[in-house]
Amino acid sequence: MLILIVVAAAIALAAFVASYQKQLQAEEAQSQQRSLESLKILTVTPTLNTSNTKQVSSLAFVLASEYINPSQIDSISLNGYPLKDYWALNLSNPSGTPTIFSSSVPLLLAPRQEVIISVNLSDSASTWFSLYDTSFVLTTSDYIQLSVYTALQNTFTQVFIPPTAIAFVTTLTSYTSSGPIQIPILDGTGSFQPGANSTIVEWEWAVSNVTVPVSPSFLGDFYGAEWELPGTASMSISDFNATLIVTSSDGLESQTNVSFSSYIGSPFSF
Repeated sequence: MLILIVVAAAIALAAFVASYQKQLQAEEAQSQQRSLESLKILTVTPTLNTSNTKQVSSLAFVLASEYINPSQIDSISLNGYPLKDYWALNLSNPSGTPTIFSSSVPLLLAPRQEVIISVNLSDSASTWFSLYDTSFVLTTSDYIQLSVYTALQNTFTQVFIPPTAIAFVTTLTSYTSSGPIQIPILDGTGSFQPGANSTIVEWEWAVSNVTVPVSPSFLGDFYGAEWELPGTASMSISDFNATLIVTSSDGLESQTNVSFSSYIGSPFSF
């Protein structure tokens, strides 16, 4: 009887050890797959609201797989807010029909596949809203943080940061037969884009006269990192305000103001 008990205990122990080893192997295999899984958010493209050009009505971004196996996307969040639903379109067939996905209908990303994911942020009654929180508002001056959560318990996050606008105004003195001419130079070359994935693609200046009454007081828009304003030989000094808006390749922007005085004739003509 004692022998039977010992044999039974040995069999049970062997079965437990085998089961435990199998569980460890499965966990190690899953851990290895988790470490190999790689997804990247490559680009982001905001679409602006037609009635408010500073507010984003929809957002599209490219999600790419660098994994040799399929990846299941369980959920996606925008600036920490989970998406209720979103559209995905295979980038290899951009003219195809997008498919809607959600946490209850996860997206299965094939190995090496790239998809365009669209997120709707419009609160129009005739359209769906991608977030559970319909009060969420995204503007072109906000950062964009996208996080993708997979079935392997991985999180892949990419943050898109607006550029930083820096403006200076210097004065260049030029001499002509009529006398010295004071030429204001708008300088936005100090503006920069944090991170290595985006660049500044547009510098827009808006210049206004804030001292001498002119009609109109808004004097014009100018584009470029540097802009040379017209100067005159007049000794009548005026105060001006210049607003610089810089826009990144991600469609995000920031602005800054700079005031300056210059010996410019009135009215100020561009």
